[in-house]
Amino acid sequence: MHSDFADPRVPRPASEMSSETPNVLGADVGEQQAVFSGAPAVTEAEILACVDFAGMRDLLQDLRDMTGLSAAVLDRAGRVVVASDSTALCAMYLEEGSPSRQTCLENKREMARRLTGDEDAVIQACPLGLTECVSRIEVDGIHIANLMIGQFLTAAPDPDRVAEMGGTLGVSSQAYADAVAMVPVVEEARFPVILRFLRSMAHEIARRGLTGARAQAASIRAEQLLAHRTDEARAAESRLFRIAALVPGVLYQYRLWPNGRSAFPYASDGIQDIYGVTPDQVREDALPIVDVLHTDDVDRIMASILHSARTLTVWQEQYRVSHPTKGEIWVEGRSQPEPLPDGSVLWHGLIVDITGRVRQEETLRAVQDRYRMVARALRYGTWDVNLKTGVFDVDPGFFEMLGYPENAFPVTFEAWLEMLHPDDASTVWERAMNQFADSDSFCLEVRYCASDGKWLWVEMRGRVLERRDDRPLRIVGTNIDINDRKTFEAALRASKEQFRALHEKAGVAYIAFDRDGRILEANTPFCSLFGETPQNVRGRSIHHMLAPGSRAERPEDAGRISALLDGSGDGGDLTLVRPDGLEITVHVKAWVQRAPDGSLSRVHWIVHDISEHTRLEARLARSNTDLSQFAYAVSHDLREPLRMVGGFLGLIDRRLGPDIDPEVREWMAFASDGARRMNAMILDLLEYSRAGSAEIDALPVSLTAVVDEALQNLTAAIAERNARVTVNGHLPLVVGDHPQLVRLMQNLVGNAVKFVPADRVPEISIACADEAGATWAVSVADNGSGIPADQRDKAFGVFQRLDAQRETAGTGVGLALCKKIVERHGGTIAIDDAPTGGAVIRFTLPKRGLTWTQRAESRTLPIADLVNMLNMHQMRIVSRMRNLSHTVRERGAPAQTAQGEAEFLVQEVEAYRVFVHAHGDDLFGERPASADEDMLAESDSLMFSVNRWLQNQDPERRPGAVGWQSMSSILPQMLDHVRRTHDQLVRQRSQRVASSGDRLRT
Repeated sequence: MHSDFADPRVPRPASEMSSETPNVLGADVGEQQAVFSGAPAVTEAEILACVDFAGMRDLLQDLRDMTGLSAAVLDRAGRVVVASDSTALCAMYLEEGSPSRQTCLENKREMARRLTGDEDAVIQACPLGLTECVSRIEVDGIHIANLMIGQFLTAAPDPDRVAEMGGTLGVSSQAYADAVAMVPVVEEARFPVILRFLRSMAHEIARRGLTGARAQAASIRAEQLLAHRTDEARAAESRLFRIAALVPGVLYQYRLWPNGRSAFPYASDGIQDIYGVTPDQVREDALPIVDVLHTDDVDRIMASILHSARTLTVWQEQYRVSHPTKGEIWVEGRSQPEPLPDGSVLWHGLIVDITGRVRQEETLRAVQDRYRMVARALRYGTWDVNLKTGVFDVDPGFFEMLGYPENAFPVTFEAWLEMLHPDDASTVWERAMNQFADSDSFCLEVRYCASDGKWLWVEMRGRVLERRDDRPLRIVGTNIDINDRKTFEAALRASKEQFRALHEKAGVAYIAFDRDGRILEANTPFCSLFGETPQNVRGRSIHHMLAPGSRAERPEDAGRISALLDGSGDGGDLTLVRPDGLEITVHVKAWVQRAPDGSLSRVHWIVHDISEHTRLEARLARSNTDLSQFAYAVSHDLREPLRMVGGFLGLIDRRLGPDIDPEVREWMAFASDGARRMNAMILDLLEYSRAGSAEIDALPVSLTAVVDEALQNLTAAIAERNARVTVNGHLPLVVGDHPQLVRLMQNLVGNAVKFVPADRVPEISIACADEAGATWAVSVADNGSGIPADQRDKAFGVFQRLDAQRETAGTGVGLALCKKIVERHGGTIAIDDAPTGGAVIRFTLPKRGLTWTQRAESRTLPIADLVNMLNMHQMRIVSRMRNLSHTVRERGAPAQTAQGEAEFLVQEVEAYRVFVHAHGDDLFGERPASADEDMLAESDSLMFSVNRWLQNQDPERRPGAVGWQSMSSILPQMLDHVRRTHDQLVRQRSQRVASSGDRLRT
């Protein structure tokens, strides 16, 4: 573990930015210290060069001053190298050039020669009688010099001898005696101590010499090693530069200090390709590289570097770089950390550009993801079996298909066999081998045991990749989930069996044809209906049932059959002929079965015998016609006696006058009232009968005009009760019969006024709402007593009065007539509770006019009349537009006049649009062409402009205001559009009128 480091992304002050960097390719500090460890061998010359003999004089002099003994270092030849002061005696005796001096030097050479042998120390008297001790100085086993201590006496001197010596030397006896007195005296018993000290001192001198020699030798060798390593480093650096130039990416050293400072002491030129910076830019500070790291990756990278520094583990990361010229690139770095003595960490590593690899991996992942999605959607997996090794490799889709977790268990060939259904496991290999005998592929359907214990049907497809002796050794393939298909096939078989049993035993006749009308299948009820056996029916043509033998076919039936056989019809009534000549009427319900290419495969018919039903319907229609004629005739004939009764009662009243008895007069009044009420009932009955049989003129009708006319007809009844009738909101244009719609509104409003209790003022509310975009819902509400829920259905019956105690006149036909009118217009009618507490009657009217069936039943106007009505609408619109344009130009005209003309124009255009929508099929063909739709859309746009203009007007403003000026610009556009529309419609009508007329006549 290493010490904690500060965040390297934080800039450091200049005081912390040291230029000290390690020797990149040379020895580190630890290696340099290792040079000075140990005890390397040294030569005599290296030792002599390192021993500071001159520096030893102070040591020798200190010894002389403390002991009085002189000391000197002699070389191996006995020459003095360095010495302390000599005794006064020696100074007197050994003058330079004197024979005594030569004798003294010879004495020292003699001792030196003795030390070159086996002796390590010598004690010998000099010519002056002074004793000297000499010991060898050996360094690492090498005899480099000799150490001498001496010039001492072994006994006190004899005075006579001293005086004699003084004369011999030519000095005064007293001077010599004084010199001798200064010589130290060492008894022979003390010689061992002198020798030990001498040897110790020689050893110390040798040790110091050895240490110095070794240090100097090590220094010299270190310098040589450093020079050698420097040469090697330069060579290695040269090789590194050449290698780095060939290596993709950047070779680098990255250093992180504990204070967070970081730098790249070394980086190859490839750093420009990776980070867009030069090696010099990051040699002292790595922040330029931190700045180009992707913002989403920088935190992760810094955390990984700090983790590597603390744990000294290999750093390896993939991350993005915002390169200044390349844009976003992916790089991968790997480096080995190395701790340094100062606490910093140095990484040695390589960073390479992996953008291409990442893009390929992304593409591969996308392909793999699509493959997995397709495999998951199709529920299939792949497998690879090696029969040599017994290894059975499967992809995760195999486990997912069976409901197991991915790689839930190892799959071997034996384990695979155990997962199969026992019936399949025993035969699957034999079945595969049989297929391999003829080809290199096989396809089998087997059952696997899923995780829930159920058996899953799977289609196995395989191909041989390797064979030996015609035996497969390696096979690859797919597993496809076909469980749904198997379930569907089983359900289809069951359905077929069920259908076959059903259409045989249900009693409903069924046949199936091919595209040529030839019968492919017929059940027993159909054969029984036509008195044929199944063998005789199959293969016959349906046309033979229309005309057996030489009998002519019915044209109307042949056309229907052709439509059913080619898929253009879905059913209808037909008249067929049995082999025995009996004609039967059947109702056919048909549906078409097509092949995958869209062509007709077969047609299925369900056939119902409606011969008896047809006969009964015909009888009922005749009976209804006779009954209607009878009711009309009876009603007409009944009115004549009633008129006679009323007339004669009037004559009696005028003839007798005041002479009539009051009681008789009351009886006559009862009779007259009964006659009038019966006449009203007969009239209502006649109107009810006409409402069910009269033609409906389906034309655009304004409900506003309908309500106005109905209220005009009810003026007396409304005034009599002081009733208040209000219309809430806008009443639209509808397609219908104007007189019948007036009668409808008149009956509803009249009933509401009539049946409100006498103690209340009738309040009638009329409204219309847009109901789901398909119908208009019109409501008439009153404030009367309402109608109980259990009597509302009864209210629409003929001659049904709900409250016999009411003192109001009525025949009980009004609501029945309303229901008849609404139903003839394709709507519905119902009674509900009104918010005011009374009753509300709501009825609906379709927006788009009547259906084709209702048009046929209502005998739509001939094409010529429709064309004339279209021209009339066009001329009325043009006339209204001219009037409005003239009113706008007349600045003195009242604003209300112009606004009224605009409202009339809006109503005319809406009526025109409703007319085109209602009769467009009759005028222009089965459906409007795109040009017609465009024209209608343009009309809608112009009408929106008019309506918006109307909503923005203030009735008090003059025509010269801005709004009227904008209307002046709209009117020419509308006039031009109406003229173009009219011309276009006339051209289309002239092209289609013939075919449209023929179609309507048919």
